Amino acid sequence: MLCTTPALRAARLARPNDKIIYMTDRKYLPLLEGNPNADELKAFSRNVFRRMGNLRLMPPVFFLLQGPEVRHEVETRFNPTKSRAEIFCEIIGSRPDTWRPFYRVTEEENLWASKELLGRRRPLIAVQRQSVAPVRTYPHVDRLVAGLHASDLGVLLVDEENGWTPRQLCAIIANCDCVVSNDSAPVHIAAAVGTACVGLFGPTNPLVVLKKYLARNFVYIWGRAEGRSCQRPCYGSGTVGADEVCNGGNARCLASIQPLDVVDKVKQVLEA
Repeated sequence: MLCTTPALRAARLARPNDKIIYMTDRKYLPLLEGNPNADELKAFSRNVFRRMGNLRLMPPVFFLLQGPEVRHEVETRFNPTKSRAEIFCEIIGSRPDTWRPFYRVTEEENLWASKELLGRRRPLIAVQRQSVAPVRTYPHVDRLVAGLHASDLGVLLVDEENGWTPRQLCAIIANCDCVVSNDSAPVHIAAAVGTACVGLFGPTNPLVVLKKYLARNFVYIWGRAEGRSCQRPCYGSGTVGADEVCNGGNARCLASIQPLDVVDKVKQVLEA
């Protein structure tokens, strides 16, 4: 959700005097607390989002990135070149002054995270264990963790099993030295809090997802299923480019990324 905050900024620039209401799942509302570009936050079912058409900007402004026009471009168009935030900004005719996600970790959250991580080996690498979408889960996490340990790097596995709230996860990532993640929330959290990152991509295009974040300490590896007939990007069964063999998980393109190559990238971004 954090990757939508630049578009929220664009909405504010386009309508400085209108009331902007941001609606999302209740679980993620705390991530928008303190955002100066949202006047009100409302819990809203994602299923309801999908039954609604694209809402145009009329006072009060409803900020919506799940409308059919945006989803069609990103999820069904073969080889999309724009993110949902970019498409939304084109729809409203405005651009943000920065494409980095907006998020602030409070002093209390930083203190909690530093205590939570006390005693762990440094540099500490946060590794995303799995994605909510099986096709985007990196299948060699265990080998990657072993390689990081062998390089005298600390490892913290992050996923829903940690039991952290979304804001606690942001504080944890802000207090790590690097993040290794598939195309998932930790990538955008790292961009928002300024933590170095190595993104692992296969089915989706990092040049679309990360192009506004890339820097010497923010890089990606894009795996490829050489010699295969698959087409990318794929977002699940039934979408353009979807590979039925991979949709159950263990995408062949992600599996082609070797753990030692990831370890080398981590070392590079730490030195940067």
